[in-house]
Amino acid sequence: MLNGALYDRYYPDAKRVEVGYFPWYANPSRRKAHEPFPAGVVFITEEARCDFDVRSDLGFYYLISERFGAALSALRVPMVDVAPVEILSLAGERVSGSGYCVSIFPSFQPDEVDGGESAFVTGKFGCIERIRKLVVSSDFSCPIFKLAGMVGSSNSLICSGDFRDEAVRRGIKGIEFLDVERVDWPAVKPV
Repeated sequence: MLNGALYDRYYPDAKRVEVGYFPWYANPSRRKAHEPFPAGVVFITEEARCDFDVRSDLGFYYLISERFGAALSALRVPMVDVAPVEILSLAGERVSGSGYCVSIFPSFQPDEVDGGESAFVTGKFGCIERIRKLVVSSDFSCPIFKLAGMVGSSNSLICSGDFRDEAVRRGIKGIEFLDVERVDWPAVKPV
């Protein structure tokens, strides 16, 4: 996870700004549609240095490196939104070596992905708490995605073998690829 927050611009007193009102935090929790990221968006962190290929913030959005973005482009992933983002310290200094973007991955309803043999455990509010078995339909073609309605640690990205191979070929780091047939879903840690 990330040690910071996404802002519409740099704030010298970032810790005093209530980020929960920004649409990228407020809308998902209120089940509202995503609003495009504004130009000039920044991620302000307490870290002295950031070097990763993909990280999520509460599962609402992801910060992705140029290298990760190139893998997405190579496989024509239909992203919901992607915008350049600067990663800054609380003092306003750049703390990342390469370029990054803030992004929203496509989410699909389980019945859009399911090949007919998947098994999901739902909680008392109808959200998916666990995946017992995931069999992706042969008609489904998105190389990396999220399942709509997932909660907790199960709310992670799911990718095809083609995407895994492309990510490995490009030297993407900081991601653990798990075999969908052997994974214990509650133990999956989001990126």
